Amino acid sequence: MDKTIIEIPTELLQAAKLTPQEAKKELAIRLYQRHRLNEEQAGELAEDSR
Repeated sequence: MDKTIIEIPTELLQAAKLTPQEAKKELAIRLYQRHRLNEEQAGELAEDSR
């Protein structure tokens, strides 16, 4: 599995009151939600074209 490294300034994490682990978890959740949304939109478009 490929890895992507994202640098988040410490000040940003502190301002958001997030630990690096919490930020990683939030990012994973957002990416999963975005992926699911795209799948749903693709399905709706496929149904509309029928």
